[in-house]
Amino acid sequence: MAEDALQIVEYENYDIVLMDILIKGNMDGIVTTFNIQQKKKIPIIFVSGNSDYVNDKRMEAINPRYFIPKPIGDFILFNTILKALSGYM
Repeated sequence: MAEDALQIVEYENYDIVLMDILIKGNMDGIVTTFNIQQKKKIPIIFVSGNSDYVNDKRMEAINPRYFIPKPIGDFILFNTILKALSGYM
């Protein structure tokens, strides 16, 4: 759930977050990502099959660096993770 994700990221040290737009809880993945960005500098990769005009405009407000549409392959995911981590190291 979104609330669990916020709590985990706040108290644990992670190198990267993979986030879907549609997650359970009172917030979706876009709002959850915004809240994570307010607390920690951590790369977040959106991995979602739910891309539409409204969500795309909402994501622009949080300036995501990476978005991978579902379904994804291992090669694309691996390379995107490497790019995201290299920008934060």
